[in-house]
Amino acid sequence: MSKRRKMSIFILVTLVLVSNCLSLNSVSAAAPGSPTESFIIGKLYNPNQTIATRLTDGSSSLDPNMAGGREALSESLALWMTYAVRKNDKSLYKTSYDLLNKYFLAPEGTVYWKLNQDGRSQVSTNAMIDDHLIIEALYKAYSQWNIPAYKQTADKLSQASKSKNIVNGYFVDYYDFNSGYQPNQLTLSYIVPGALTQMLNNQQIDNATWSRQIDLLNTLPTDNAFFPKTYDVVTNQFTYDSTINMIDQVYIALHRAEAGTSSPALYNLIKTGFYKSNRLISSYDRVTGAPVSDLECPAQYGLTILYALQANDKSFALDLYKRMIALRVSDKSSPYYGGYVFNNDTFSFNNLYALLAEQKLNMMGLIR
Repeated sequence: MSKRRKMSIFILVTLVLVSNCLSLNSVSAAAPGSPTESFIIGKLYNPNQTIATRLTDGSSSLDPNMAGGREALSESLALWMTYAVRKNDKSLYKTSYDLLNKYFLAPEGTVYWKLNQDGRSQVSTNAMIDDHLIIEALYKAYSQWNIPAYKQTADKLSQASKSKNIVNGYFVDYYDFNSGYQPNQLTLSYIVPGALTQMLNNQQIDNATWSRQIDLLNTLPTDNAFFPKTYDVVTNQFTYDSTINMIDQVYIALHRAEAGTSSPALYNLIKTGFYKSNRLISSYDRVTGAPVSDLECPAQYGLTILYALQANDKSFALDLYKRMIALRVSDKSSPYYGGYVFNNDTFSFNNLYALLAEQKLNMMGLIR
């Protein structure tokens, strides 16, 4: 498999994200409560209960490197499992676990990164970050409910990731089941400390492997407060984007914060930009540091809320939340009530990240 054939999943998300961001004049009024979970179940569930990438079905992609329409992503499953275990919803989690086993698990022990609407996979690759988020959710579910099957599956996925996704001591973006191809690229936002720590604690990786990933994350260089996008695990070279996507940056900063390392320059940039513009800036020019887009995305708000809460900045998190839910459909007579819908369409990750952030605020007693 050529390096060009498989697009990084994050690049896919970025492309989808830009097409589903909201302009400032599209904001709706906020609504009390959170009907977003009901929207996801009612409007984004496929008949087999996998979560569709989009609300509409007209743009499903035959390209193995792209996703759309009613195709289901391992990313959505991972976030839904994370939500269910944090909510302590045993039934919802069991449904997701059954979907993982029935549709998403590849014979090699990794996870297909996307499925057709009917649950069939026509791809031969996984997405390492999604596998790791699922592993983390499985171990947490085992700790929470003491169901051995969850740990057994987490162990199996961990062993597959260790054998298929490591190059030169580092986890890399994906593995091709058919060709055995592994890239040299690690997208830096894919380093998830919580998952790695669960794998370490359950004796699936050794301390040296854990330390290697965490040390890389904690010692990243910056350019104009921005982190690099990727790391070549063979040449040890970092690569920066010329236009900085802030979802990528917040992912990295959030994961660094979870590993105990702050990112003050980036945090100040995000916070200052929000209060200056009354919105989150979705992208910046790396050289000049100037904003290059006036679009807004619920997923960015959700991630930034989680980042602010990790920094114990509750006031900022609440201000972000108020702006986020202003992007949500608040008309109870609308079929899209509770969803983050624009021009009669939405994307699963926008709703899932927004829901995770709202749940966290609720758990902390900051909203009801």
